Amino acid sequence: MGSIVSSNKDRNDLLKRSNVKLQAQQITPFSGNSLKWHSWKKKSRAAIGTAGMLRILDNQAYASRNGTDNETIFHLLQVATADGTAAHLVDMHEDDRDGRLAYKELVKWYEGDELTTETAEDVREKLEKVFLSTKSSASKYINEFLQYTKHLEELSESYTASKTISIFLNQITDPDYKSTVESCHMNKYNLLKCIEQARAKERRLGRERGANRRTTMIIRRTDMQQNEQNTDTKEQESIVLNDYKNEAGFYSIPGEKWIYLNESDRSFVKSFNGKLRKELQKKGNSDNSNFNRRPINNRRNAIEEERDDPRESPPAKKRRTVEFRDDANTETSNHQKNDEHGVEKIINNKRSVLGFSIKDQKS
Repeated sequence: MGSIVSSNKDRNDLLKRSNVKLQAQQITPFSGNSLKWHSWKKKSRAAIGTAGMLRILDNQAYASRNGTDNETIFHLLQVATADGTAAHLVDMHEDDRDGRLAYKELVKWYEGDELTTETAEDVREKLEKVFLSTKSSASKYINEFLQYTKHLEELSESYTASKTISIFLNQITDPDYKSTVESCHMNKYNLLKCIEQARAKERRLGRERGANRRTTMIIRRTDMQQNEQNTDTKEQESIVLNDYKNEAGFYSIPGEKWIYLNESDRSFVKSFNGKLRKELQKKGNSDNSNFNRRPINNRRNAIEEERDDPRESPPAKKRRTVEFRDDANTETSNHQKNDEHGVEKIINNKRSVLGFSIKDQKS
């Protein structure tokens, strides 16, 4: 009978140790930051409690009777604080490996009077920076607000109930929650009632926004599809490819018409222009070989070619010149050949036009 009892005890111890190993993986490392202490303490106590050893931390007599479990807790705390600034607090009890005393050192360090005041100031500062705005959700705001207020309660530095409610409502800046805030002020709700009102408003807004989003998308898609179908039908019916052939023989379709062509018409235009371009290149017609393959640019290329055509260039301005001919036949065609006076008169008349006379020349 005794052997059966001892075997059951050994089996329970093995199960207990395996459970402790599993829960040890859930104890997160502690960096030593005072703002992280309360959340880490809460998680660690929960992990140790599920392993059935929470009484080790709170009862000295129980810890003395269960030395193995007490030592196990010490090693768990040592691993969790090894890389942080709180490692020296646990290492103070490395000789006796007393997990309960090591835990008490941590509590004393992070929950002392002086450090509690400094930590409470940091928590209040963080609490004042939490807002329910258009960029955040009510659920996130409520969760952070309650976390910080609970932290202040654990530090015995909490606000009064009326002050807490005032902070909670004043830091709701989202216009959609304006009626909710006014209702809470008017009815003088407590904090829990205000939180319920904010959550109910969030659910209503979620349903309304979801319904509006679906309706808007359906209406917009229907209108766009109907307009596109009507426009495409009208444009395709009015487009005749032969109406857009230029003088060079290429199809030159404007961009506002090109987008309404179906795939078969586009392929035909591209193929026709490509074949015509190759034929012109073979014939050595360099003027037509530079047409762009895209029909939208044919008009611009045709205009540029017309400007480059020397036949279309404006005539050059003619300069007026005065020539003196010494040919006696020309000089005396309208006068007598042997009349010197007549010759001299003609010369003087021509020179007077230019502003000088024979006298000036002689002088």
